[in-house]
Amino acid sequence: MKNTLLRTHAASIFRHLFAVLVAMYIAAGSLHAANILFTNTAGTPTWRLAANWNPNGAPGSADNAQFGAGAPGTNVSVNVGQAGGTQPVGSLEVLNTRTVGLTVQNVGGAAASATNGTIRFNGTTLNSVANTVLRNASTSILSFSNVTTLQIYLSFNTPASAIIDASGPISIASAITNAPYGFTKIGTSSLTLLGTNTYAGPTIVNAGTFALSGNGSISNSPLIALTNGTTFDVSGLNNPFALQSGQTLSNNAASTGKIAGNLLATNGTLSISYTNGTPAFVQTNGGLTLATNTVITIDNIGFQLAAGSYLIISTNTGGFVNGSVPSLVTVGDGGAAGTTSLSISNSQLYLVVSSGSTVSTNAFLTSITITPAGSLSPGFATNVLTYSATNAFGISPTITVTNADPTATNRLIYNGSSLGALNSGTASAPLTLTLGVTNVLQVLVTAQDGVTTNLYTVNLIEQPSLVAPVLTNNASATSLTLSWPTDHLGYRLLVQTSNLNQGISSNPNDWATVAGSTTVTTTNLPIVKTNLNEYYRLVYP
Repeated sequence: MKNTLLRTHAASIFRHLFAVLVAMYIAAGSLHAANILFTNTAGTPTWRLAANWNPNGAPGSADNAQFGAGAPGTNVSVNVGQAGGTQPVGSLEVLNTRTVGLTVQNVGGAAASATNGTIRFNGTTLNSVANTVLRNASTSILSFSNVTTLQIYLSFNTPASAIIDASGPISIASAITNAPYGFTKIGTSSLTLLGTNTYAGPTIVNAGTFALSGNGSISNSPLIALTNGTTFDVSGLNNPFALQSGQTLSNNAASTGKIAGNLLATNGTLSISYTNGTPAFVQTNGGLTLATNTVITIDNIGFQLAAGSYLIISTNTGGFVNGSVPSLVTVGDGGAAGTTSLSISNSQLYLVVSSGSTVSTNAFLTSITITPAGSLSPGFATNVLTYSATNAFGISPTITVTNADPTATNRLIYNGSSLGALNSGTASAPLTLTLGVTNVLQVLVTAQDGVTTNLYTVNLIEQPSLVAPVLTNNASATSLTLSWPTDHLGYRLLVQTSNLNQGISSNPNDWATVAGSTTVTTTNLPIVKTNLNEYYRLVYP
């Protein structure tokens, strides 16, 4: 496949969009707000009552509605069923003095028409950030919810993308609707959407966590951009999040965006800004599923990528990448020095850059030799990956392997610990075995492409000493203790019961194994005086 060396369209759009948004943070162009503090002086926590606000009068379309430490304790009722069904306001801010949660909801009453309604946010400058519509500066949650059939909708009427400042947690069960613009989330806490949102602008996550939960959706948002190492959390959805056709999930090249939960990218676009050595995304607590029609574009921020394998999407804590990779991937900006393709290996996504010559994917061995251990069982075959073998007591064996392809590399792993590289045709250092356990010897073979691997395993058992053991005994009135040397662990203790006059039987079937004797080197046996004579001996195996 030929590399296009074109800048990826979605990533370029995001760069310019992000630059505009940052510039807007410091621009003086949004409405200058008057801070109107909710006091609940009227005794009924209702938005429309003028006496509930200081200064007197409900906030206007250019004002900032503030909620501080005073009443109400948890809820404020917003009767948006009046005034044509719309309550305009500049912004809503929860102050850092508030220590309990605040819920904004649409509640019908005697003085209000019990209909659905909308809060229209026009945006103000809060904390020096223009176009802010919501800000929670407290550590308690700010929630927007619906009561029975009465719905409350949020509409953003800002001159550009709205700003939601989740310095404290914000949860919106209401729908964000009728918004030609999207929003940028700032603040290190979480913003969670639970409603069916229809806003048509981009979703920019500049800090903290942006989450969808329940039946939450943002299917009309064309771009979901994770910047500065932020998180897109869909683990709370009732069904996996599905990237829509025409919808793009992107990241910032300087950091790794985090995806939590199950995400179907079988449609839509993954627009990846990539810095060599830094994965674009990390997938956790669920799967990222790809398909052959998934569009993946990579904007290489840096020098041209040489032939090799590059980790694009890593995994952590129960995460995995699965499905089928698309046959076409474009790499823009710095580009790549060869043809490019995608590969899923060890549940992670790699970009593979191939030079003019073919890169080998052969990760097989042609032989495994354990010296001086006995033969492998089963006998070696290139495509058989698991074997067993035994080794004489007190001898430290070595392992020698031969690669089918000399460009492949090997790593030796012993009982779960890496012992470093193992060159083809060169014996390893002697290995110290542990008697009585399975010693797990593994060779991880990695093909030239850096992605294809095979893991060969030899389960190695050390035999006990074959020197005739001395069986010692110590008897009391009620028990007999038999012991044998620790280097004879694995021997079987046999017992035979017979009449004293009969003596020891020569029939091997008259001997029985004492239960558990192969895993110990001492055992206590009860003495029952009414029993016949008992004879003991050790055998191996």
